Amino acid sequence: MDVIPEGFSPSAGFVILTVEGLLLGVFTPIGIKIIDIVLNIIKNVIMAKDLLFSFNRILLVIRAR
Repeated sequence: MDVIPEGFSPSAGFVILTVEGLLLGVFTPIGIKIIDIVLNIIKNVIMAKDLLFSFNRILLVIRAR
């Protein structure tokens, strides 16, 4: 078991490393493409949730009548 400095969790270090890796990866064409894909997925998920939410509201209105 490694000695971990107080107030420093391994996951925080991992996040910092990942962010650094992402920042370095941003400047490569592949990195840009991956970020583009990830942003598109996030956008689609948000849109799907909005769609689902409004669909549920419509169903509730129909059921209420």
